[in-house]
Amino acid sequence: MNIFILGLGLALTTMARQTTFAAEQTTVELGTATPFVVLAGSSITSAGGAINGDVGLSPGVGSKITGLLANQVTGTVYVVDASGPAGSVADAGLLSTVRADFSAAYSDAAGRFNPTLVAGGALGGRTLLPGLYKDDGAPASLDLTGTLTLDAQGDTGAVWIFQSSSTLITAAGPGSSRVILAGGAQAKNVFWQVGSSVTIGTYSAFKGTVLAAVDITMNTGCTLEGRVFAGRDLTFSGQAAGLAAGGATRTWKGAGGNLYWTTLANWDIGDALND
Repeated sequence: MNIFILGLGLALTTMARQTTFAAEQTTVELGTATPFVVLAGSSITSAGGAINGDVGLSPGVGSKITGLLANQVTGTVYVVDASGPAGSVADAGLLSTVRADFSAAYSDAAGRFNPTLVAGGALGGRTLLPGLYKDDGAPASLDLTGTLTLDAQGDTGAVWIFQSSSTLITAAGPGSSRVILAGGAQAKNVFWQVGSSVTIGTYSAFKGTVLAAVDITMNTGCTLEGRVFAGRDLTFSGQAAGLAAGGATRTWKGAGGNLYWTTLANWDIGDALND
């Protein structure tokens, strides 16, 4: 993992719905991990929901994928051996490369420096322009309660990178936490680097690629437009869908996970979990 320097940054104030500027960032390259929507190291546990994209588990053995049914996944489930769920594909070589690219992406995101510091780690009620953001250490975590708006101001290539030293937690309950993309912002350009664990609360609506060093839990009824990559364990009971390269998204509506989508050329199913 890369050695990195934490810049002093600029602390965000606690003023509600403040628009905050930060230094421009380049994207985090995912390499061979790009087509994957769900990726974990030790285990994947599913309690329902749907995934539109590839799933991978490595170095954990295939039998550590539990509860995941073939009809939940539009894509391929990759495992390292023959003990995976029905319909899975054993390809340890591919997964070794994917795992290395995940690690490189995590190190890249963690190694960005001179962030804008988020006071108290509280993201709710803010409008953030593209850039690098990090918890301020008091606490060393990020929390989303309410609405976080990411405003690209017309730049569809604008990038956001969020760094959390410890955890990322979104509030549970209908309407309790959501990320809104504005001004041409795209979920594929939003990255969350988390030093330990991530909890996406029930009915939370989240955006971006989540890179967690340890565990990720997606709770019932939550939606995520992006990817979830966990160093160890991943528990999935939310909804998932694909993201068009041009920025339009397939969208799940309601707890039943009904899928509605726009038809676009150059569809990239690896770019997301749902709106």
